Amino acid sequence: MVREPPPTPGPGGTGLFGVPPLWTPGCGETILGAVKVFRVVANLQVPDIDAAKGFYAGFLGLAREEFNLGWVARYTSPERGATVQLVTRDATAPVDADISVHVDDVEGAYAEAQRLGYEIVHPLTTEEWGVHRFLVRAPDGTVVNLVGHPD
Repeated sequence: MVREPPPTPGPGGTGLFGVPPLWTPGCGETILGAVKVFRVVANLQVPDIDAAKGFYAGFLGLAREEFNLGWVARYTSPERGATVQLVTRDATAPVDADISVHVDDVEGAYAEAQRLGYEIVHPLTTEEWGVHRFLVRAPDGTVVNLVGHPD
């Protein structure tokens, strides 16, 4: 079933402090035009991953190193799942992404970004480390790395 989100209630909405509640599609529903996101990870710019690792992995407890490519590494809390990526400089894109957004259908997300006229700053590419991704600039200037993992 596909449907548009309902209109936002007027002043005095039914949510907490008069703010209307968020609308969440039910099982099997899709919001038209929406990209299906299943993970968002902050990309923190650091000059040296090994030097920064002690703080994020040691002090903050993001001790599980999911991967480390030398220029980007992801650290996760084994107990809680909190995650951060440390990035020195993107290996192939002309700019560094502020966040990485993992999606089910990166090709569909790319087509939707183009349809909506968003600035593509790195084209849809299968990178040598195995991800399929592109970078897009949000209207506020944030650079978003949209990532899909091939099956």
